[in-house]
Amino acid sequence: MLSTTEHMFSQQPVAPKKRSWMAAVKGLFVCGVVLAWVWVLTGCSSTVQSTPPPTPTPTLVLHAPGSIFASSDTVPNLQFPEGITSWKNKVYTATYNVADPHSSRILVFDASTGELVNTLGGKPGQELISAGALLGLTIDRKIGDLYCAANFAGEILQIRNPDSDTPQISIYATYPKGGGPEDLVFGRDGTLYASDSNLGVVYSIAPGGGKVNLLRCRPGRTGHRESARLRSKPQSRPGRDSYRV
Repeated sequence: MLSTTEHMFSQQPVAPKKRSWMAAVKGLFVCGVVLAWVWVLTGCSSTVQSTPPPTPTPTLVLHAPGSIFASSDTVPNLQFPEGITSWKNKVYTATYNVADPHSSRILVFDASTGELVNTLGGKPGQELISAGALLGLTIDRKIGDLYCAANFAGEILQIRNPDSDTPQISIYATYPKGGGPEDLVFGRDGTLYASDSNLGVVYSIAPGGGKVNLLRCRPGRTGHRESARLRSKPQSRPGRDSYRV
């Protein structure tokens, strides 16, 4: 029979428990999931940073209230405004006054305030402007000369120093009989292009003015009859005329 001390030393040491294979697989699985999430988050972050923000889609706002720039309530000569152009903080407006053609004018406004700063026509030396209803306006942006479509007279007018009290007004080109200039625009080479819906044509005028050259032709009779009707039977002013901006 062994003593107590001999019994204690005779026992075999207890071996540590071995981890089961299920626990090992579970650990590997957790590690894999963590690494996968790290990769996904890192990839998404870099993708978001490298992708430019989407371009906003333009939105068309209809019936915006705006504000009145100029009105015939305060500027009586602003009757039937048609042609309009701008240059160096000035806005130029031509009136197609079919009710009183000889009262047609070119009005010059301050673009910042809407204040009327000059009126062309109805003065000595400015009879070419007030000879009849006016339409299109354009500016030679190289020198600042103003050009006006004197529709009833069938002429294109050149106006030097349009902001001054003594502008120099001359005939730049004359249309064939029965026609009248409407819209005007300059080409890069200084050629002036002018339309005429009465005859269904577009003309070109070489730099310096003079002869009108037929550029496009599409004859039409309706516009000519309508123009003749307006000339023979002027319409009364229907109401207030204004520009809204």
